[in-house]
Amino acid sequence: MQNHIREITKDIGREELAEALGLTVHSIKKAEDARQFPASWWLVVKHMAPQAQMSDFAFKKAQGA
Repeated sequence: MQNHIREITKDIGREELAEALGLTVHSIKKAEDARQFPASWWLVVKHMAPQAQMSDFAFKKAQGA
C-alpha cells in the first residue's frame, strides 16, 4: 500500500514542512509512519501541497455522522 502522506512530505520537503509548522523533522516522520497528518497541520499542509485531501488528516468525526 502506497503512503500518500510520505509522497506529500517528499514533494514539500520534510525540513521545509517542519520549519513552516515550527516542528522537528522527527514530527514529520511520525506523521508519515501514522499515514495521517494531525488536523492542526491542515492550513499549512494544504497551502504547501494543494493535492492533500481531507482524508489525509486526523479530523475527529462528528457524532452521528
